[in-house]
Formats: sequence, C-alpha cells, structure tokens
Amino acid sequence: MTAITELGYVRFGVSDLAEWQDFATNLLGLEVSESENGQIRLRADAWHNRIILEEDGSDDLIGAGLRVAGPAEFRAMQDVLRDHNIAFEGHELQHATVARR
Repeated sequence: MTAITELGYVRFGVSDLAEWQDFATNLLGLEVSESENGQIRLRADAWHNRIILEEDGSDDLIGAGLRVAGPAEFRAMQDVLRDHNIAFEGHELQHATVARR
C-alpha cells in the first residue's frame, strides 16, 4: 500500500490576513518566509513553508501537500486518489521531486 511519509504543507483561506499573520508570528512563533499578492507563507522548520495563508474569506482548509517516498509511490498515490474519487491537483513528477528549502 502507498503511504504518506510526511505532511508537506497546509493551505488555509482566511478573511483577515493581517490578523492571521499576527496570530501566527506573535502567538505561535512562526516565521514569515514570503508575503505577496494576498498570500503569506509561514515556516516552522528548515522547509521554506509549512503553512500558506491566502486571503479569500473562506476561513477554512483549502489544500494540503503530502509527501511520499519516491516516484513510484507518487504515481501510486495519484491512482489511489483517483480510485476513491478524491479531487487533487497533481504536479508533474519532475516538479514534485524539487522542494524549496
């Protein structure tokens, strides 16, 4: 069975980006790694970002990035999601293997 090895990131739609940034940095201690065009990327470790906030008013989870062990597992995970009618946005394999740190 194909297994997820790590949660790469989560994306949240938020109604008040400034308030969320204040909460994330001053209360949770996260670092802003990038901020532009109604989006803030927050880092919690060595990765470029683990949390992405997008100002869209939904105040809800809008996406997540999952990591698998390698190329074969990547293709197998896509098959599992398709078989269960779970919507996903796939990346081309050459892009999926490159991570910003």
